[in-house]
Order: sequence, then structure tokens, then C-alpha cells
Amino acid sequence: MKKIHNLFCLFFFIGLSPQFSYAQQNGSIAGRITTSDGKPAAFVSIGLKEIAVGQISDENGNYRINRVKPGTYTLKVRAVGLESQENQVTVNPGQTLTLNFTLLESAAKLKEVLVAGNKRNKFAKTESPFVSKMPLTNLENPQVYSVVTKELLNEQLIFTADEAVRNTPGIQKMWEATGRSGDGGSYFSSRGFIMQSQLRNGIAGL
Repeated sequence: MKKIHNLFCLFFFIGLSPQFSYAQQNGSIAGRITTSDGKPAAFVSIGLKEIAVGQISDENGNYRINRVKPGTYTLKVRAVGLESQENQVTVNPGQTLTLNFTLLESAAKLKEVLVAGNKRNKFAKTESPFVSKMPLTNLENPQVYSVVTKELLNEQLIFTADEAVRNTPGIQKMWEATGRSGDGGSYFSSRGFIMQSQLRNGIAGL
């Protein structure tokens, strides 16, 4: 039994030896990044340009890059609103290189952000002849209403009134229809009032 135990330990350490050897062949880079006022610089990008390996600093400004092959690299530190830095570093096998950085505010400031879009809502309707029984545009009608067009119903493959009401803002479903004949559809809340959808022919849940 003791012999079997010794053989097991021998095979276990033999299996781990390549991992220890691999770990000793590589090095790592670690440190802390702060701003000019001494505060930790969080979510800063730190990377080695030659091998495209990097990390992001945590909330305390700490970072660590593991499993770096020995050699000389260009370590680049950059963040939005802060000046980037580049340093030549040499990584030795089995060692951790400690590098701390202090980043200054960038002189180049973002002056303006312009977001433009020209996509038109193909389901939008500028007027409705049903709300006021007159062909008025939405701006001319004093009532507040939402129009769910048949094109939108076809696009979303909607078959029930409950699904159609999801496209109207300010309306929340309270509970399902009772299913009784002539009782109508589900109950909804709008502007603090409870209302029920009354459907054609009194069919509930249509």
C-alpha cells in the first residue's frame, strides 16, 4: 500500500513539473496607475505592442499582465482624457516587473459630439382620421393618442390586442381577460385609471 502511495506521489509531481517549468520560463508585469492628483486611474488600457497582450486597470488603478515571455517590449498606457505613455520594458523569466504610472490630463479636449441620423420610421403616421372623426394631423388634434398601424402589426406578427397594446406608451397590463362571454379583453392601467379593451362582437382575448 505504501509503495502504491509513493508511486502516486511520483506521478503527481511528474505531471506538475511541466507546469512549474512553464511558469518559471515566463514573467509578469504589475503596478499601479494614478492621475496627476494622486487618485487611482481606473479602467486604463495597458498593453504590450509587440505581442498584442494587455489588461485593464481595476477600480484602484492596479493592473497585472501574466504569462509574458522573456524579452524587451513596448508597454503602452492609454485612457480617454489622459495623456498616453510608452515605456521600453524587459521581462525576465520567473520575475515580476513592477511599473507604476502617473498620467496627466490630455490637453486635447473633446469640443463637440454630433450624432445625426436620417433613418425614417416607416411605421409613423402623421395624421389619423379615426380619433377625432376628422382627417387631422397629430399636431392639430388636441387629444393625446398613439397609433398602432396595420403595417406595424404585420411586421411584428401580432394576432391579439394584448400584443398590440405593448406598442403604446404609458399603458400597463394589470390582469388577463376573464374569458367570460361579452366581458371583453384584458385590463390595463392608463393615467391612473383601470380600463378594459372592448372588442368587436364582445369576443374576449381577440
